[in-house]
Amino acid sequence: MFSQRFLIRSMQLVGATSGFIQRPFMNRAIIQGLISGLLASGMLLGLLTYAYYQINELYLLRDETKLIILAGLLVLLGMIIGYISSYRAVRKYMRLSLDELY
Repeated sequence: MFSQRFLIRSMQLVGATSGFIQRPFMNRAIIQGLISGLLASGMLLGLLTYAYYQINELYLLRDETKLIILAGLLVLLGMIIGYISSYRAVRKYMRLSLDELY
């Protein structure tokens, strides 16, 4: 986001609305959050599979519905965190004056 601060300023100077400036950054943040949530879910499921392989008695505690809910929440949380952080960063750079950008 820091490297895009002059692009944001240029878009403001040509009259772009704040929604038009924020939209590409928000879309990218949501996609990156989705990917990170999927990676986190995959790594967690891989770790659980390895744990089940090493300790056979863990199969007794396995609950598929809770694992699916957890994976979904990880994906959703990744998207929400990406959206909020990107929103705050874009708003920060939109509010700065030209002298503060340097």
